[in-house]
Amino acid sequence: MLRRIVFGMFLLLIWAMPTTADVDLLKVRTRFGTISVMQNSGDCCTGYFGFHSQKIKIVSAGQLGASLLGVYHVREGDVVVVTVPSGGSGTGGPNYYVLLVDEHRIANIADESFESEDWPFRIVQKGNEIHFDLGFERRLRKKAIYRNGILYVGSDLFRIGNTMPKRQCTQVLDMLRDCRKMSDCSRRGISNATSMASVRLIAMLENVPVFSSENFGETCARVCASKPDNFAESRKALCGY
Repeated sequence: MLRRIVFGMFLLLIWAMPTTADVDLLKVRTRFGTISVMQNSGDCCTGYFGFHSQKIKIVSAGQLGASLLGVYHVREGDVVVVTVPSGGSGTGGPNYYVLLVDEHRIANIADESFESEDWPFRIVQKGNEIHFDLGFERRLRKKAIYRNGILYVGSDLFRIGNTMPKRQCTQVLDMLRDCRKMSDCSRRGISNATSMASVRLIAMLENVPVFSSENFGETCARVCASKPDNFAESRKALCGY
């Protein structure tokens, strides 16, 4: 009898002990049910998209997180776009997931080519199509189109003219203003005074028409030495206009 009582108390103790559960990072409501973005218990960097009994694995190089970019209604179901930080200390952008969900299943229809190297990610729905602007890759405009359940990714089959988009040109001119504030105009001095944010931006701008990091370095040295009041000449050299 005493043994039974002790065993019963042991079971109650086990049931009362807290258990480690997966962490709920994000919930996305669709017409067909809720998609949950979960982090695996005890693991900072892995998780999954959960939809009914189905799961799609997520892996990050750092702390796992998730942000919803949009839910789009199409004939085939709902298209859900979620971004997950890539983590780590590299210059790469976030990872993007394009999920197609209907009453029966969930599927990630994006592959490794669906990424944005210079981060100007934009989405526009046009009827039953969804158009993605993925920025530039190797100086070509990179785009993706969702159509009839399939995600097509590619670049325009022509080169952009010899001008830099205005948003990127503004970023370049902002960095030149920092060059004007530098006291040591040698290559080493400029390198030491350049912020990590500018280093990452310069690396991304290599994908943009006209821009060259070597050209920017030479221009930065001239601006550092001459301290010009305006950057009209430098803008033409770096932005093409």
